[in-house]
Amino acid sequence: MKKSLLVLSVIFAMNAVADNTFYGAIHLGLEYRDMKDNDRFDDHMQMQDAYSSLGVMGEQELQPGLVGFYNYKIAIDVVKGKLYENEQTTWGGPNNEEGVAYIGVKGDFGSASFGYQWNAYYNAISWSTDRFSSGWTGFDTYAAFQLSELMVYQSPDFNGLSVALNAQSGVDNTTGKAQDRFIAAASYNLGEITSHVAYDNLGSGSTELMGVAVEMNLPAMRFAIKHEIAKDGLGTDDGNLTSLHSSFTSGKNTYKIHYAFGNYPGYLAVDDSKGENEASEVGLGIDHVINDSVFVFAEFHMSDEYCAYDVTEGNGNGSNDNISGNEIYGCQVISVGTHYSF
Repeated sequence: MKKSLLVLSVIFAMNAVADNTFYGAIHLGLEYRDMKDNDRFDDHMQMQDAYSSLGVMGEQELQPGLVGFYNYKIAIDVVKGKLYENEQTTWGGPNNEEGVAYIGVKGDFGSASFGYQWNAYYNAISWSTDRFSSGWTGFDTYAAFQLSELMVYQSPDFNGLSVALNAQSGVDNTTGKAQDRFIAAASYNLGEITSHVAYDNLGSGSTELMGVAVEMNLPAMRFAIKHEIAKDGLGTDDGNLTSLHSSFTSGKNTYKIHYAFGNYPGYLAVDDSKGENEASEVGLGIDHVINDSVFVFAEFHMSDEYCAYDVTEGNGNGSNDNISGNEIYGCQVISVGTHYSF
């Protein structure tokens, strides 16, 4: 939270003159988890928050053609009654806070912002298939999620082409050395079909991510596929991860299917030269709209040799449950819940 103080001070300064919008959401579900090939944890049922939040955003014209804006959102865990702490470890390192906190300006040149915010690689590649309501997918990616002290430039649309550039300066907590991170993404929209390409050097030598994604959006159907390559700089083979997502809307119902396979992130080794450390994931779901603010969902997720969430807490990945020897296991999860937004 200390890194957000500068952002907050500017937000409060703008608050008196900006057009503000307060918003929030409660995302809550009941999950039954069936752990496979694991003797340490029993199958169990628990309530699970899926990133409920409260926020305020606003903008103010600074001069003709130039608008200042801000967004500050905190994630709350309504099940535990506290601010949400994300223990998920990505290739970008652990994200200990959810939410966003940034300020920026926009005009004919596009937009530029600074603060704690989603990065261009995730927005272009991972988000294309991260579309389930319980929060179970989205961990089939090598991407970091929100990043602190991130400078973001988003270009305007040039006949369907747009570009996003991110830069982050920091210090490696292990070595104490400065490390600069650069992320670039480009998207090209052809109406119903949009393609994406992105690169993230992670600010750590030869460690880098590359991803491509294509999505097709029709009035009642959507299909997306992404492929990611991770190079860890250790001389091992590249890690590869492919995800597919499709949805179909009929009336008030949206039906979803998701499939992913490859070398899973972080806590599984990247080396796939012998076909080891590979996993797959299947997701099925349905969302039913009650009104403009509320919908309910039911989902089934099954993973092989991989379980996305900490089995004891429901947040973070499988490496955070203190299993000796980094045992690998799968799981099946049934989730039912509701989303309310305002």
